[in-house]
Amino acid sequence: MSYSELELRIQWLDPGKYFVGGRYIDPEQDRETDLIDPVRIDIDLATLQGHALDGDAYGAALTDMVFGGPGNRIFDAFVQARTAAAARDGLRIRLHVQANAPELHAVRWELLREPGKATSLLSNQNVWFSRFLSTDDFRLRPLQDPNTVRVLVVVANPSDLATRWQQPAIDADEEFRQAEEAIASQYGRSPREIVVRRLAGRASVYSIVSDLRDNYSDVLYLACHGTITQEGEPRLLLEGDTGLGEMVRGEELVQRFAATEDRPRLVILASCKSAGGGGAQGLAALAPRLAQAGVPNVLAMQGDVTVASVNRFMPRFFRELASDGQIDRAVAAARFDILDQPDWWMPTLYTHSKSGVLWPPRSVDIDGFDQWEAVVSNIRNKRCVPVLGPGLVEPVIGSTREIARAWAERYEFPLAPRDRDDLAQVAQHLAYRNSPGFVVDAIRSYVVRYLRRKFRDQLTDELMRERVQEGLVDRMVSHIGKGLRAENPAEVHTLLARMPVPIYVNANRDNLLHDALIEQGRKPHIQLCTWRSSGDLGIAHGPAVEDGYVPSVDEPLIFHVFGNYQYPESLVITEDDYFEFLMEVTRNETLRENGIPHAVTAAISTSGWLLLGFQAEDWDFRVVLGSVLRQPGREISRRRTSVAIQMNPAGERIVPARMYKYLRKYFEEQSHVNLFWSSPEEFMVELMEHYERAVKADEEVPA
Repeated sequence: MSYSELELRIQWLDPGKYFVGGRYIDPEQDRETDLIDPVRIDIDLATLQGHALDGDAYGAALTDMVFGGPGNRIFDAFVQARTAAAARDGLRIRLHVQANAPELHAVRWELLREPGKATSLLSNQNVWFSRFLSTDDFRLRPLQDPNTVRVLVVVANPSDLATRWQQPAIDADEEFRQAEEAIASQYGRSPREIVVRRLAGRASVYSIVSDLRDNYSDVLYLACHGTITQEGEPRLLLEGDTGLGEMVRGEELVQRFAATEDRPRLVILASCKSAGGGGAQGLAALAPRLAQAGVPNVLAMQGDVTVASVNRFMPRFFRELASDGQIDRAVAAARFDILDQPDWWMPTLYTHSKSGVLWPPRSVDIDGFDQWEAVVSNIRNKRCVPVLGPGLVEPVIGSTREIARAWAERYEFPLAPRDRDDLAQVAQHLAYRNSPGFVVDAIRSYVVRYLRRKFRDQLTDELMRERVQEGLVDRMVSHIGKGLRAENPAEVHTLLARMPVPIYVNANRDNLLHDALIEQGRKPHIQLCTWRSSGDLGIAHGPAVEDGYVPSVDEPLIFHVFGNYQYPESLVITEDDYFEFLMEVTRNETLRENGIPHAVTAAISTSGWLLLGFQAEDWDFRVVLGSVLRQPGREISRRRTSVAIQMNPAGERIVPARMYKYLRKYFEEQSHVNLFWSSPEEFMVELMEHYERAVKADEEVPA
């Protein structure tokens, strides 16, 4: 599915006066165009409030305030964007209200009209609209099961709802039944299973947060009464320990979510006025606060939406969402189903995800893959070389994109927005400004801070207090990894360690695979790619491999391509590092002490490959593809079945469609590799099930 993007940014200038800027983004062409230099507009909130009971008049007045008419730069730029997007499946519109204009969150932006026309802009289901909010908290729990969407339904029905709070009673069982029917009925109509369960016990803030921690859910569906105080403060009527009603400040729920790693990817607030549409201080309402606190997506209602509208909106929304995870498209499709209702505009999407993707589209290739036996045969005959990519360690140390964004913001690099999540580029600027050694120190300090924040409950007091120094990152990662493997027998490094193969190629800088192999009773040896000549300086490039050592299943070799945190001089981080690496390992005259060991090149040339956890645009992937796997004699490997599990773009980054086409063509024509877009966990679980069935079948054959 193809689309274009229009981002509109609004910032405060003076009371009632604002600047509007905008840019057009074409993900397929990997191109951005600044359409609107900041233009001053006037938004009269009092006039809009006077039209509060007339949606048509409200939308017309708001449209005139924002777009004006033909000849207005905003009007003309919008028409230009609509024309450019006409050949696509959709136009994604992100309205980014800057932090200095919180009063604009009370505006009913969903009532905007098509400029120059009398029709509502959002009545077109090919217009995918969201309210974008910035956040400095990028923490997000990785998907546990790419095949399943887990939904937690919470219905607050205090026993004194009618007597004390003068609110209509809620039939909690009926509310849950309707929510379950609207959500779970879509299973079978989408490629993912949707699992719905109800919160056990009282509907309190503590119970909700505790349940998300102990039984993580991708989606939280909260049905309760809500209101906004005269001061603009959101309130939710939940349940206390005794079952009586408890009016909870929205800020309490916000603070709980801000402090936890176990935030859902989507929160649905089915309480009336949960989006803050009734007050001038709209930012104080719960939905935008949750988004700014780190919840990636919040769907709320701007007013007293009817039960009939909700019952029609939710089934379509979940069906579309489960299909491809594109939340703004799902909202647009579901809104289209209730256009005949007067409250069609009330569902409101807040997000801080630029891509709008909750989870990647599930690969249908794996379901139809018919070469499991061939891959299993490679493993059993020791002709399989797993190649580990950065996606396998993101659950522990986060992504390189997160590090790059944090550095770009901290050191105020003059980079285009699309380059601020390219770690090699950002690190190169840091090296120029300071030194290459400073980059190594900076990444060590960043990872330590990140681990201490994310895993503070799992780390020992010693690891929490120890000063940042060489070796600390490795000890922390090993400690955390041990706990994760103990909690999850299907953790991907555990599954890889159970594979009886003699050589692993590791494009990561950690020792998670090493530790997992030891836990499986194997004795791994580590060798680093010596891409940087040490001369007579005595610089260690890693542990020395014993003379006469031959990789085996019992004593496998882990070949670290881009270095290891234990050996800082071995790390490949900056653009210069990658260029030097490529020159050293690919030129024929390279000294034997540099480059790739003979045992690794021989295995790569005669075995099937298993590439796991790479993103298409990562430097690590491109360099591995262009150097490590491009070895003499690689034509022999074509006799073996190889698989590349490419991770789908996650959250903030969209891979252009041309990249998908290029990679599929490259793998299939050049290397005869089966290409999938999926999660490495999904593939490894399936692969090990096939492998273990094959082993068991052989054991059952009579002698």
